[in-house]
Amino acid sequence: MNKNNSTLSPGKLPALPNDASKLTKWLTISLYVSILTSAVCAIFGLYEYQLLTDFKNGADAAEDVILAAINSSDNRQLIMALVRMITYLIVLFLFMRFVYRASQNIWRSGAQGLKYSSGWAVGWFFVPAANLVRPYQVMQEIWKVSKNPRCWNQEPIDSVLSWWWYSFISSAILNRVSIQLSKRAENVDEFITASLCASGVSIVYILFSFLTIIVVIRIHRMQKLSFRAASGTLS
Repeated sequence: MNKNNSTLSPGKLPALPNDASKLTKWLTISLYVSILTSAVCAIFGLYEYQLLTDFKNGADAAEDVILAAINSSDNRQLIMALVRMITYLIVLFLFMRFVYRASQNIWRSGAQGLKYSSGWAVGWFFVPAANLVRPYQVMQEIWKVSKNPRCWNQEPIDSVLSWWWYSFISSAILNRVSIQLSKRAENVDEFITASLCASGVSIVYILFSFLTIIVVIRIHRMQKLSFRAASGTLS
């Protein structure tokens, strides 16, 4: 699963072999679309939370009117959930391609002592339990080598990358909690809690998406600058 690289020569670092400019562009666009859909989901969730709260507190509007509004809100949420799922799958596909290509680039950079092959750089994201730690370590390696291929082990962990991973874990945990709350909800109070939690998931996912954009753009820029600069200097 892990690979040790002890054969690449440190004498010369080649130019960036795989330009990910177009991939980075489309991934960034898809992330912004995902942020937009998540924002709409959060707004709809908060609106439903208010409707449920009004229903619980006996608002002035007729009960059948409030129930009709709640049903309409549920339909909107279902549609937006489908849209968000589609955008999420697109983001996931493009992000995995980006990770794979970024990993390929660091393996071709001349860096020594790399641990994670390009295949497992992607694969670790899908291994239960291990995906709570390994993907973060993979991204650390990609980040450090992208910044400094020759002395990447001496590079510190950037706080942006740490916050990116914390937001990912938080989003995943909240999403599981939200799903369970929705499945088990049987009365108004439980539906209110589930609705509020669902909005919280959307808000945390928005933060995660913004941090993903920062991480992706910075890795792409660092690879272009460091690999090409080293190649030009040593050629």
